[in-house]
Parts: sequence; C-alpha cells; structure tokens
Amino acid sequence: KQYHWLATYGYLSWQLTEILPERRLYTRPDTRDHYTAKEVIKDNQYQLPLKFAPDAAVLDIGAHIGTFAAACLWRDCRFLVCYEPYPESFKLLRANTDRIGTGYTDTVVQLNNTAVWRRNGTITLCYGADPVMNVTLETNGDTAGIGDGNYPVTAVAFADIISRRDHWRLVKLDCEGAEYEILSSCPDDLLERVEQFAIETHVRRGMYTASRLECCHEALASFLESKGFGFSVNEPPHGSSPNGILITRCRPRGNPGGSAP
Repeated sequence: KQYHWLATYGYLSWQLTEILPERRLYTRPDTRDHYTAKEVIKDNQYQLPLKFAPDAAVLDIGAHIGTFAAACLWRDCRFLVCYEPYPESFKLLRANTDRIGTGYTDTVVQLNNTAVWRRNGTITLCYGADPVMNVTLETNGDTAGIGDGNYPVTAVAFADIISRRDHWRLVKLDCEGAEYEILSSCPDDLLERVEQFAIETHVRRGMYTASRLECCHEALASFLESKGFGFSVNEPPHGSSPNGILITRCRPRGNPGGSAP
C-alpha cells in the first residue's frame, strides 16, 4: 500500500510508501527503493537487534535513501552517522531521517553528502538508470565504463571516520563493490574500535576491472577473519540479488565512551 506525497524535489517525484504498519518512507517510483526498504526493514537482512543500547553509535556507509538509518532509528538508535555521495539519494536520506527523527528529541543524526574511501580526496562515481546502482570506480587510477555516466565526488578516509570515536557499536557498509578497499585501508588499532560489521558483499565480477575482484564474499570474509572477527553470511533468496550480507559477531567492547564525530 502506497501513500503518494505530491512533491517534486529536483527532477525526482517521491511517494510515501508503507513498509510496515505505521512505518513509512519516501521512495522513488520505478526504482528498487521499495524493494530495498522491504529487505532492510521488513526482512531485517542486516540482523539488527530489537533495540540498541542508549549509548550505541552506528555508522552507515552507503546510506542510500535512509532505509538502514530508518531501521536503526526505529530500534532506538540515538547516535547515527550516515554517508551517501549520490545527491538525489541524499535528498531522500535527509527527508526520511528528518521525518523519523522529529519523534526523538535526544537523537543525534549526522548526514554527510560525501563518499567514504581509503583516503581523503576526490574519486569517481558511476551512476546508472536506477539510483540504487552507484559504483565507485577508482582503483589505483583505473576506471571502468559502467552505467550512464561518471562524475567526481568528495571522499573521506574510512580510517579518519573510525578514529573519531573510541567505540562503534555497528558499522554498516554497502558501497557497490568498494567494501574490501575501504576496510583494508584501516589500521588494525582502529578496526578494534568496531564491535560489529554488517556488510553487503557484491559478486557481480563482470562489473569491475580485474583489480576489483576483492569485492566478493570470500575475500571480505577472509580479511575480517584475519582481524579477529567471526562472521556469518546471510545469503539472498534464490533468484533475487546476487549480493549477500556478511555479519560479524559482536566483539567484547573495549574502550567505552568516545567523542562525537
């Protein structure tokens, strides 16, 4: 059941879509937005807890239109940091978090219209006809002709973000194949500040240059295991997206507290 919101932001028409009873998000018609919202919120593919602790800090990299952010806020997350480089998705991310966040006076939501990468600077983003598909192309200067066009975006180093707090309860990544390069750029002492990772892994190897094969399940799982993370893989239903969700088991919390980014 969909509740249409008569608004146009830029060239995008939005609609208010019911995901669960009393749980609605702005989505874009004729895209995969509502399917993504169903997977993340209704199916809980990231295996979120029923409720976050009051001091839990969550980092959402590849926040898209805010489906994961919404799922966290509805589970009483009170400190949430989101990164989404694609401008049109970022507009919906802001609209959705603003709409939900108005009900929580003690909630901190920080939105960043930038990419996350292994270093600070400018990288190339590829966009396709469906706004859910935005691929980071730069790998040692390589790019690949994927989608409808490429454009430069500002990027923030993953290690710099992690260093801003002593403890992150959960870090989620969905970066269309850039997950391995982002994670592997982070020093071990900073990775130890993360209690749990939830990562969408990508197996569409034909989309990437030869140097981008690290995006598959096996390489990410091997890397995380080498850093002391146990994990499980939440496989997608047969016939749906070829991607999977890699969930690490919670590690004992080290240093509590930490300053806000």
